[in-house]
Amino acid sequence: MPHGHYTDDSMKVTVVPYRNPNMLLQAATVAWNEHASVVAFAAHHGDYTQYPDCRAVFVDAFNNMLATQ
Repeated sequence: MPHGHYTDDSMKVTVVPYRNPNMLLQAATVAWNEHASVVAFAAHHGDYTQYPDCRAVFVDAFNNMLATQ
């Protein structure tokens, strides 16, 4: 983990591939089992540039994937 203030360059080392898809798929699985109709997800706006899975295009694609099930 970077020390001090985060910059665009220092944040790059904090990227964990597929972190949100993994957690969201687990949440969606539990929601499906519980007959829930909503899974809440809140990505931090400051994470947008470094984390591809915090972008609207990811959320839209994930929602589309779930909608086809």
